Amino acid sequence: MPPGPAEYAGGARPGLRPTTLERMTLLPRLSRVLPVTLLAALVCWAATANNDDYCGTVGECLGTAFDDVVTLVVVVPLTGLALRLLRVPSAGLHTLVLLLVGGPLWYAATELLVALDPGRDGDRPLPLLLVLLVAVVTGSAGSYAAGPGGRWPGRALVPVVAIGLAVVAHLAADRALEQDRVAELTAVPVTLYSPRLAGELPDLVHASGGSVHLGYTLEVGGRTTYADVDLVPAPLEEELLAGQVALVRGDTVLVADVDPAALDRVEVLQALRDAPVETATRLARR
Repeated sequence: MPPGPAEYAGGARPGLRPTTLERMTLLPRLSRVLPVTLLAALVCWAATANNDDYCGTVGECLGTAFDDVVTLVVVVPLTGLALRLLRVPSAGLHTLVLLLVGGPLWYAATELLVALDPGRDGDRPLPLLLVLLVAVVTGSAGSYAAGPGGRWPGRALVPVVAIGLAVVAHLAADRALEQDRVAELTAVPVTLYSPRLAGELPDLVHASGGSVHLGYTLEVGGRTTYADVDLVPAPLEEELLAGQVALVRGDTVLVADVDPAALDRVEVLQALRDAPVETATRLARR
């Protein structure tokens, strides 16, 4: 005669997986998932602690990005292993859901800080308290989404909400950065012109040192060349350097720095003369 339900109350059915683990409720799972999530978040936070260092070459910047990727590749399987050792049911599914929830929430936290402080370096590590908060939310929401328990529509919505928060935070950060750049551009006492050099508008705009800098990447004669136009308050107090061309228009001096072998001086002067006035908002989006 097969054993009755009372014989299973204290343990597993002989020869089969423990049904108690398969039916483990949310709170017991949280007690095992949260410590693992917190530890994984701390490891990732420690790995990003040196991301605020300036990378002066492409190799250095790629090296920093590679270190972050390696950290993630190591942390994810170790998280799954830890959950399995702690006998969390469906450890692989829990690991996947934690990644789908935690990644977007981490990104959302980073973008939110930029939105609140546009001058903040986006590569700086998150404050430790914010990291712990992200880990707790990730562990709680991820455990619910991975189940068992709860209804599928609500569980499936958890990663979608996390990704949605990341998108909203990114848009908020972009908006804050744009407004900050607009404020910087309008603070410079010049008229904002946007010359076309070789038919191209500037692809880089920023304000610095009391002037507005416009950067160009041009394709001329089958090769790539670079040019700059600085909008400087009149009168121009510095002497022109070799290759520079200047034109005064009202309160602003347009100083172009081009490769004479790529762009004709007369054409550059004409481009400066014909340059239309642009709004700070449109320039800030370049």
